[in-house]
Amino acid sequence: MADDYSRYMTAADVCDLLQISRPTLHRLTSRRQIPHYKVGGRLRFRRDHLDKWISEYFRPVEQPYH
Repeated sequence: MADDYSRYMTAADVCDLLQISRPTLHRLTSRRQIPHYKVGGRLRFRRDHLDKWISEYFRPVEQPYH
């Protein structure tokens, strides 16, 4: 059962992972642009859902031609 809870991340964890500010994370959640849950009024995120979202949402930057 502890493994189930270890899959969940806090807002601070996600900000660190994505290198974004709390207001940016708040904007993403309020617009439902990032997968999240509310548990007891607090935001929680599943790492596996975030990994999938990252792979779908972000695209690699192509190298400029010289």
